[in-house]
Amino acid sequence: MACFQARLDRIESQRFVSLRDERGPSNGGIELVANTESVAEFLTNLRLEDLFNLPSGYVQMDPETFCGVSGGNKECVEKLRSLEMARLESHNGDSVLHLAATWGHSELVKSIVSECPCLVLVPNSKDQFPLHVAAYAGHSAVVEVLVATLTYVSAKVSEEKKERLNLYVVKDKDGDTPLHLALKGRYMEIASSLVKANNQASFLANNEGISPLYMAIEAGDLSLVKAILDITDDDGLEREKCSLDSKLEGRKYLAHAALKAESTGFFCLLPILFVQISIVSLSPNTRCFGNFIYILIKQKH
Repeated sequence: MACFQARLDRIESQRFVSLRDERGPSNGGIELVANTESVAEFLTNLRLEDLFNLPSGYVQMDPETFCGVSGGNKECVEKLRSLEMARLESHNGDSVLHLAATWGHSELVKSIVSECPCLVLVPNSKDQFPLHVAAYAGHSAVVEVLVATLTYVSAKVSEEKKERLNLYVVKDKDGDTPLHLALKGRYMEIASSLVKANNQASFLANNEGISPLYMAIEAGDLSLVKAILDITDDDGLEREKCSLDSKLEGRKYLAHAALKAESTGFFCLLPILFVQISIVSLSPNTRCFGNFIYILIKQKH
């Protein structure tokens, strides 16, 4: 129990630091990006009073329940009382919601969230919440359900509690946010949904000093990079050029990531990408593409 409380305290402290210096949208940093028609019914059955009623202790999950939840068996979960469901933990520290999210059982995830919403806010032994494991596994339908849940409940709680619901900026033991994990698996659709839901995590570095913005550039996904930078016109380009350096954590050599991607689509972002470093630090690349970019940058300066 003490170990679990220590994990929660560490995560809460980390989330506060991340939020303190970030500006978010007026709705608490969470915007609905899920298909509301497909999730509305299970959300209306959700009891908000149970959301922050976190379990005080844990019970080892039996093999039958573990296999049932992993296999997507809703009947297995429906036999459990809400309190028991919240306390169940696998040998790896996963809750029943972690297991359902890991295996991509979106309908089961809805049932668990409706019956036991507090599990959305319970981390496993890796400091990963269900949103982390769903993003890591590449299950877009589960991510959609969890994003919709966070959106729905955040609209009904106080500003203080909204901060606790901002799981988008929470890092696991490797320093990865859900957005990091989606990009590591190259699940670009999920990454795009997470960016639309909350853009703050895009600039946070993991333990390796890498931000999701850096990863998106390295992956060559121009549309995602533009979404992260929130660029729709020339004014937005100039505005972001001034603010990016102050909020970007970790590696700031975005130009190097762009060179590695070898995408001509990033030409329009050169004023932003190369404002992070001096031209001297960019040695001419032996590859033809790299040399071309290098010359282009010199002309801009």
